Amino acid sequence: APDATARAERLREAERALAELAPFIPIMRPIRWSLISSRIRGFRPNRYASHPLATLRERR
Repeated sequence: APDATARAERLREAERALAELAPFIPIMRPIRWSLISSRIRGFRPNRYASHPLATLRERR
């Protein structure tokens, strides 16, 4: 698109078209809490509830 306004309008049109073809239907609720042992270090809460095990360590 030639400028930011035109680009934003094209994105809105694309979003509307997608919503008509494939509406979003949530199939789960996000996790809102975490229960972590005090023996674990490296845990960082985040809004995506993504916690790679490689970053976690046991305290010694």
